Amino acid sequence: MVPVSKVTGENRRFLFLQGPHGPVIEHLNLPASFVILDRVVWGVNAILGKLDVSGPFRAMLLEYVADGPPATDLGAAEAAWRAGARS
Repeated sequence: MVPVSKVTGENRRFLFLQGPHGPVIEHLNLPASFVILDRVVWGVNAILGKLDVSGPFRAMLLEYVADGPPATDLGAAEAAWRAGARS
């Protein structure tokens, strides 16, 4: 697994307004709710990067956004709970 600190460093370079992608970023027009959620996600990633943690973060993201299979024990427990709630 890739430590989060390696990913956030690359993303930090990508989102730097004075960097090569600055003009594109300046013209983005996002809904306020998305911006707030995005800041929370980036903040959590920054904390995880500082802690130099690793985990199945890609699988967890796919579980959340693409209805992927559970990536953790907690994800499996939630899937079982959801399956029981539907019946």
